[in-house]
Amino acid sequence: MKVRKGPARAALLSTLVSAALTIVAVAPASAATTPPYEPDSGSAGSISFYDATGTVLTSGPATTRIGYAVGSAALTSTGSKASLYGYLPQSGKAPGAFSGELLAGPTVYPVSGAPGGSTNPTVVPAGSDLTFADLAKDFPNTATDAYANLYQIRIKTSDTKYLSTDISISNGTWSQVYPSVAVGTTTTLSVAPTSTGQTLTAAVTPSGATGSVQFLDGGAAIGSPVAVSSDAASLATDLAPGSHNLTATFTPDDQVNLSNSTSPVVTYAVSGSVTINGSTNQFVTFQQRVIIAGKAPAGRTVTVYFHRVNVAGLTSKTFPADANGNWGTKYDATDDYTYYAVVGSLKSVTVNSRMDPGLSAKSQTVRKGTKVTLSGRGGNKTRVTVHLGGATATVVTAAGGTWSYIYTVTRTTKVYVNRPDHVIASPGITLTAF
Repeated sequence: MKVRKGPARAALLSTLVSAALTIVAVAPASAATTPPYEPDSGSAGSISFYDATGTVLTSGPATTRIGYAVGSAALTSTGSKASLYGYLPQSGKAPGAFSGELLAGPTVYPVSGAPGGSTNPTVVPAGSDLTFADLAKDFPNTATDAYANLYQIRIKTSDTKYLSTDISISNGTWSQVYPSVAVGTTTTLSVAPTSTGQTLTAAVTPSGATGSVQFLDGGAAIGSPVAVSSDAASLATDLAPGSHNLTATFTPDDQVNLSNSTSPVVTYAVSGSVTINGSTNQFVTFQQRVIIAGKAPAGRTVTVYFHRVNVAGLTSKTFPADANGNWGTKYDATDDYTYYAVVGSLKSVTVNSRMDPGLSAKSQTVRKGTKVTLSGRGGNKTRVTVHLGGATATVVTAAGGTWSYIYTVTRTTKVYVNRPDHVIASPGITLTAF
C-alpha cells in the first residue's frame, strides 16, 4: 500500500478548497458492467458518498473532495475509528492483493450530523486528505480490458472485513459502478373531469420504464395499482365532494436499476352540488313553464330528479354541463313537482309530510260570491300555499298538522292547493313512500 504525502498533496489543497461541487448526470445503470472481482468476499457491505450538505453523490469531478463516506453496515468491530482507502484492481489478483493508499481518516464514529443519522462507520475527509483524482494519479489504471478505469474504495476499521464501492475514473470524472446506481424516475400526475367523475393520469419517465402506479388521496390508496403502458397509467374514479391532495407513486418492475418516484401533490376540488337558478331544489306547479338551469363542475353530467307530489318514487333526466359548467333546459310541468339536481346519482331523498288538501279533486271551479273553506292536513308547522286564480295565500299548519283558509270568490275561477314544500334531506335516508 502507498500513502501519498508532502508537497504534491499540499499543492492540490488550494485548488480543492475553491472547487465548486457539481453533481453530474448518471448514465443508465443498465450500461454498467459488474467488475470481474465482484462480489468481493472480503467486503461486508457498500459505501455511499455525500457532499458536505448531505446530498448523495454517485458521480462528480474527481478533483472535488467528498463530504462523507458512509458504510451500509455496522461491521462487528469494537473499534470506533474508520479510514477511507482507494485501491487499483488488477487482472489476476484477488482484491486482498490490490495496491492502494489511504485517502482520508481516521474518523471517530458515530459522526454527529452524518447523513441519515447513520451510526455505521463513517469517514469525513479533511482539507488535506486525498481526492479520487489523487488516487488516479498515484495509481494510474492502464488496463484495456474489463478492469479499465476501475478503482475500489474501502472503509476500513479494526474489523477483518471492510465496506467497499467500486468507481470508474475517466476524463477527470468519477462515477459509481458497483453496486449499480438506480436510474432516477419521475412521475407527473394530472386530473381531468369526466361526465362520471375524474380520470387520474400518471406520466412516467424515462420512456420504456415498466411497473405500476398507485394513486393516492392524502396518502390513502385510490383503487389498486395500475400497470404502466406506453409510459403512462390511468384510473377512472369519482372523488367525493371536497378538496383532495392527490399523488401518484411509481414502483418499477426493475428494483435494481430503476428507482421509485412520487409525483408532486395535485390539489383538486370537487363541487359538492349543482345549482338550479340559485338553489339546489325547486318547486313547480301544474302547467307552470320553467327553465331548469344552473351551474355544475365543467364536463360533468347533471341528473335532475322529479318528485311528483303525493306519488312515491322519482323520475329523472340528465343534462351535460358545458366547458363553463352551464347546463339547462325548458320544462312544462305536467303536475306539481319538486325537482332536485345532483352530479352523479341521488342516493336518497325524503319529504317532510303527506298532504290531504281537503278538496274532492285537485282543483275545483268556484262561482263568484261563493265563500269557501279550504282545509286539510299536513306536517306540523308546514307551510301551505293556496293558489287563487293568479293570487296566492300562505297558511301554516297548526299543531297536529291541520290547516284551513276561508276565501270569498270574487269571480268564477279555479281554486287549487299546492302540496306542502318538499325538503331534500342528506344521503342515507330512504325515499319516503306515500
